[in-house]
Amino acid sequence: MKEEKTVSLKETFIFLIGNKWLYLIMFVSFLAVSLVGFNIASSYKREYSSFFDCNIAGFHSDVNEQEGYFIDGEKFEPRSLLTREKVKGYLACSYLFDGLTAEQLEFNGGFKSFEFKATYKEIEDNDGNIKRVLDKQGYEIVFNSSVVNVEQAKLLSQMIANEVVTKSNKKIEKYRFGSYLDLYNQEKGFDEKVKSLTDGINNLIAQTDSLKLFCGNFNIEANKYGGIDERYYLSSETIDDWETNMKDDLTGFDVDSLSIESRVKGYIDPNYPEYIEYLEVSVEDLNREIAVNEEVLAYLKLERDNVITLSGSEENVQISEFNNKIIDLTEKIAKQKEQARIYNLKLQKLDPTFIASEEYAGYSTDLNAFKNKLASLYEKLKFYTDQYEAIAKKAMIDNSNTNFENPSIITINAGMRTFPMLVYSLLIAAFLPMAINGCVAVFKMLDSKPLFRKKSKEE
Repeated sequence: MKEEKTVSLKETFIFLIGNKWLYLIMFVSFLAVSLVGFNIASSYKREYSSFFDCNIAGFHSDVNEQEGYFIDGEKFEPRSLLTREKVKGYLACSYLFDGLTAEQLEFNGGFKSFEFKATYKEIEDNDGNIKRVLDKQGYEIVFNSSVVNVEQAKLLSQMIANEVVTKSNKKIEKYRFGSYLDLYNQEKGFDEKVKSLTDGINNLIAQTDSLKLFCGNFNIEANKYGGIDERYYLSSETIDDWETNMKDDLTGFDVDSLSIESRVKGYIDPNYPEYIEYLEVSVEDLNREIAVNEEVLAYLKLERDNVITLSGSEENVQISEFNNKIIDLTEKIAKQKEQARIYNLKLQKLDPTFIASEEYAGYSTDLNAFKNKLASLYEKLKFYTDQYEAIAKKAMIDNSNTNFENPSIITINAGMRTFPMLVYSLLIAAFLPMAINGCVAVFKMLDSKPLFRKKSKEE
């Protein structure tokens, strides 16, 4: 019987070192086969993703920077752009989607996710303190590579991002910038009307500054804004020029003097009985509040005096607290009494005795002049508001866009990477002799079994 021989690991190493080309061929073959297998396996887990931020007029995030809102206040729901009808519209726009259906994307998980993402970084301030600040924020779409290819994912990302702009632009076109004008028309009291105009002027100036911050000092195209009258043709060439003219024109009205005149003269419109009823109820409520507050004030003063008597000094923390409360409450009572006085003065102008007096004629003349000044200011504010609305809508739509973080739009996630491949290659180089030796040992073992052992001539 032939004597059986085994091959040691040392002999295997020596053999392979002496036959470098054989070893190289075995190494490359084994590496190629295994890498192909790994890539086929990993391709089922591969993802395509794109990340974009919204540079859209009127589009803003809340204080937590986690949800976006359009100019009209509607919350932006990313998934609202991935409904079946929306996706069908995307797919119908290009031959690249031939053979792909909305149902496939929906039921096979073509869209893995579409959500808001924010990343933060730590920086050191001038005092050496580490602060966590926002690095970037935007929206990330992740695709399943087993359903869509790279080109399809890229085109879908562009379409979805463009849809955000399209939806925003539609809302901008419908948005009404002059809500303060509506408030003016709803108010029944002259004091309230003056306040709504003051707020409107401040609002218009703030909106213009915000528009310039977004669009810069852009040129205004020669066009009609706000009406068909010749006066609506803009003489301004830039938004800076327009803002200067607007401010000069609107602030030329002494709005504060209108407010003072309304309160001092006690102007009231008798054509609004519901407002008169509101004033009567308000006076009763104020008188009750004043009475309660005066009782509390008297109590606080008494308690403070008792503390002073017991301590024998006015320099005391507790006394200081009492004094602060007394001062605050005294100021509150004074404001309530002044408001009640103004309301009573208005109601007195409706008294039959006053209407029959000689003073009424002068009051009526002043009231009509006041109404004319108020109406003139309203028309001027409406004129510039209408102009601004047309200017702002065009500028906002022209300058709204979305920006992709990756210039090629799509990022490929998962699959074999360079570093893992290098490590894997080194492992193969190191353990290939061991694998060969192990295979030899297995074959030797199998050859020793009755099923595999061959009969020799000696037997």
